[in-house]
Amino acid sequence: MSCSRRIRVRRNAGFVVTLLTVAIVSGCENAVHEQPVAPQLITGIGESEKFPLSVAGYRRGQIVSYNPQVDNISVAYNLVSPSLQNAATIYVVARKARHPTLNGQFALEKELIEQYHSDVSLKFEREHTLVKDGVTYPALQAVYVITGQFMNREQRLSSELMLIDGGSHYIKLRSTAPADQASAALRSSAELLSFVDWTGVL
Repeated sequence: MSCSRRIRVRRNAGFVVTLLTVAIVSGCENAVHEQPVAPQLITGIGESEKFPLSVAGYRRGQIVSYNPQVDNISVAYNLVSPSLQNAATIYVVARKARHPTLNGQFALEKELIEQYHSDVSLKFEREHTLVKDGVTYPALQAVYVITGQFMNREQRLSSELMLIDGGSHYIKLRSTAPADQASAALRSSAELLSFVDWTGVL
């Protein structure tokens, strides 16, 4: 499968938006995002209270918009240390009337992962509640084991899906780490979610 897009640049609201290729370590699967236009790289944001450049041991990577309204975005974070290598992407998506319930959307996300990866196996899934600024949000989590390219080699990987019902938005976390670092990656990605402000877009 190819996710390639022709690159061009335009300016919007004080930052640079660039059409780009989206390369996600766990694949190009994406059920939350309906993509009528090519993904656009957003640059020029710098430090951000919502999505800091550095947080919980992670460094922020690309910020991508999936529509002209910039209310459907993803923010990549990478953590590389001697004990943990973790690539995490947080998607914040404006909720539309046509989107299903949290459980329905979660089932779609899982189905897409299971269709995209031929050797996928479900390790576990569970319900969560997350608290942000005193507000409680329901969430669903699934953790898979897959084989894929990561850190320049093919290996067994732990692949996490977390879907949060943010009311006006869905928030999706996709996190990937070597399979033998699964427990540490889950703790680290949970810490990342606790520090960034995913309650809205940029």
